[in-house]
Amino acid sequence: MYDTAGWFGSPSAKHSPNAVLSAMLGAPKETQVQADFALACGPGGQIGVFDSVHAMLCGDPVWQDASLAKEANQVGNAGLLAKLWQTHGLAALDRIGGSFALALYERDRQEGMLAIDRMGICPMAYAEVPNGLAFSPDLNVLRRHPVISGEFDPQALFAYLYFHMIPAPLSIYRNVRKLLPGQY
Repeated sequence: MYDTAGWFGSPSAKHSPNAVLSAMLGAPKETQVQADFALACGPGGQIGVFDSVHAMLCGDPVWQDASLAKEANQVGNAGLLAKLWQTHGLAALDRIGGSFALALYERDRQEGMLAIDRMGICPMAYAEVPNGLAFSPDLNVLRRHPVISGEFDPQALFAYLYFHMIPAPLSIYRNVRKLLPGQY
């Protein structure tokens, strides 16, 4: 559904970054692979760079004013997000609405951030991996990371039987969590 994925930190000591991305997404449309992070997306996502900020964005973002929407048409939604993050920091999230999931990595500060829309329409799952954090809006994509186990989480199974759903931050997989609506 949302063919985007990535990680902050190093992917795996046993696998090359491109092999990990291929296992997760097949043949991604766009990639940004560095020693300390990777972002990749298929047709449903975008990657943008501004200065030292790398952004990955999927979903259907809506910018809060017409000038931002016009700029997004020129540089792309992810490029505008990277620029806003560089210039406004966390306040950049006040300027985006609609349904979206995003990942930002600021190379100068070696910090990454994940966020989803305020209603939780676009999900974002993440898991700690050796030396980092892997993420994807799609649990099936994240599960294909070579070091993430497919072991079911018994608490999530209980929640599914009780609520007929698995509420965030739980996921069906042990040690894989989901962001809550509006969480970053």
